[in-house]
Amino acid sequence: MYEQERGEMIRAINEMRKEVGLEPFPLEQLESMDLEELRKLYSRYFELRKDFRKKSKEEKPMFRL
Repeated sequence: MYEQERGEMIRAINEMRKEVGLEPFPLEQLESMDLEELRKLYSRYFELRKDFRKKSKEEKPMFRL
């Protein structure tokens, strides 16, 4: 269970980084972190992605001409 959660967390972090235009973390770096560190990192990137989406939505025109 622990390893499965770590793997899911690592994938999610790198997916969020890609979504906001960042390169994925090296796998070795993320695999060296314990689950608590990964959770904190995930939380930071979750907030970053939320802000990125909000900003992207604000920049889109509200109607087409």
